[in-house]
Amino acid sequence: MSTPPSGFPTGISISQQDFVNWDWTIQVKSLWTCVPKTAEDVAAVCNWAAANGYTVRPAGIKHNWSPLAVVEGTSPSAKILIVDMTKNLTAVESVTAATGGAPAQVKVQTGCTMDNLMLALQNAPGGTGTIGYSFPHIPAPGHITVGGVLAIDAHGTAIPSPLEDLPTGYGSMSNRILAFTAVVSNAQGQYELQTFTRGQADGNDTLFLTHLGRAFLTDVTLAVVPNFYLRCQSDMSISWKKLFAAPSTPGEVPRHSMLDYLNQTGRVEAIWYPFSEYPWLKVWSYSPTQPQGSKAVTSAYNYPFSDSYPDWITPLFKCILGVPLDAAVDGAVVTDGLRKWLLSLGSSVDLRSEKGISWLRWIAEGWQILEDLIQAFKTGLGPQLTPLMGQLMQLISQIGLLVDDATDLWGPSADTMIYIKDTTLRVTANGYAISMKKENVQQAISVFANTFTSLLEKYQNQNQFPINSPLEIRITGLDDPAAIGVTGAKSPAISALNYDKEAIANGWDCALWLDVLDLPGTEHANNFYVDLEQALLSNQWFTGANGRVRPEWSKGWAYTVADGAWTDEQVIQRFQSTFSGWDDEVSGLSSFDAKNIFSNTFLASLMKPPVS
Repeated sequence: MSTPPSGFPTGISISQQDFVNWDWTIQVKSLWTCVPKTAEDVAAVCNWAAANGYTVRPAGIKHNWSPLAVVEGTSPSAKILIVDMTKNLTAVESVTAATGGAPAQVKVQTGCTMDNLMLALQNAPGGTGTIGYSFPHIPAPGHITVGGVLAIDAHGTAIPSPLEDLPTGYGSMSNRILAFTAVVSNAQGQYELQTFTRGQADGNDTLFLTHLGRAFLTDVTLAVVPNFYLRCQSDMSISWKKLFAAPSTPGEVPRHSMLDYLNQTGRVEAIWYPFSEYPWLKVWSYSPTQPQGSKAVTSAYNYPFSDSYPDWITPLFKCILGVPLDAAVDGAVVTDGLRKWLLSLGSSVDLRSEKGISWLRWIAEGWQILEDLIQAFKTGLGPQLTPLMGQLMQLISQIGLLVDDATDLWGPSADTMIYIKDTTLRVTANGYAISMKKENVQQAISVFANTFTSLLEKYQNQNQFPINSPLEIRITGLDDPAAIGVTGAKSPAISALNYDKEAIANGWDCALWLDVLDLPGTEHANNFYVDLEQALLSNQWFTGANGRVRPEWSKGWAYTVADGAWTDEQVIQRFQSTFSGWDDEVSGLSSFDAKNIFSNTFLASLMKPPVS
């Protein structure tokens, strides 16, 4: 262990630790990492860093893909100080009921995880009945910090519907901020804690609402709503051709389409494996009482089959990544494992029921996939097994939902909205948010789905399989500041859901979120992502008055074939130009960071100061 840097504040733990992000694509060894006990400690280490030439990177759970915290290839000897917020700065300090014109609110330190925040809110008195408070929607992972969530305008999936229209809006978590404490530089260049309130006269609060790691918040106050019960129904019997079908005439809503369910309940999500027929559709609906046939849940993470996959699948993952394997040995691991799994299922449902009919069909499909895998392993191993992999993952999801009795759940909101564990398959991801009118959502989904499948077919015809993980689709509202009910509040300046004059003029009332996942290291992935991004940026349904594409900051975007995500300067500039307040955001955050300590090489390139 190396000697701690000279003059580091006494009483604050510091050691060298490795930095590893969610999908392991950013790994830097032995960075100095400190563990402050208080917000004052954070200010102290920031002043030490400024005086000693270090940059400061807040760290939470590191559930992120883009290099907002640490850049891959950083030298372990670089003067970077990681500040771990997850050990001590984790308190839910207060939960306050609505009073006068102020909404109900929670004050929480930014190292708190969403799991712990939602549990504290649910147990707080003063909400609806005995289930406390919640948010209209939240991200699916629970083991992520509040600070990380707010830095990148994180979201779930929901818009208003005939069943509900909750107060404070359906935009990103960033738009829910009412106040916060940040470490900023004063007139003398010293770093200190300063409190900001939403809608303050100078407008500086807006700079921090979505800051991409270019600032350091130690606590936040967020608007909450009385908690509510949700029913979450999963359906994997609708073909993607029907679920994502284009309207045959303007204004038509195809039956059993995404827009059909969105119009009914306001809460939908689709997870679709490549080369498979049936997406995993989730439909949440506001349900104050438990519907007949639903299963009551009292905690989150109710899809055990998706928390981790059987060991016998591992060789197949390696195979489609091109890892050299023994066809006889490793093929036997996969096929024997699948055979034993199918035999172990027995009859887990009533075969006379509607679920039983699906069960029998899916078991039969499982045996067919097994036979196809046996034949495939005889002809060789490689990425060409990707289509079978997609069909197998669909099957595991279909059967898993039945075995886990998870097709129809009901419970307090967070218990149905949080479902992604740290143990799930670690994949990389691209991500975009397209502002548009709700009436155009189905057409946009159809265009994207057909573009996606056409590109898969194009690459398959070249014996290339660049995508091996799901396409995910969600829909949220926009960051309308009026929804928060604070006089003078403005929309988060660089949130992907920023609600500006262009959005108002075009009548955009929601955002379509599109993410394509992939195993890290998949060959030809960059080529596919470039083609998909360019198709997205040039299609009439995502441009002009129809829509506006913005990046999901935490994920991949601006691809080049040679260097991957975040490297196409023209696309980056195009995304920057979609934010009318970009230059003010860059210069404003710089003015609160006199020594430029809240940055890294990626942020320095992305958040360039305005040209004078």
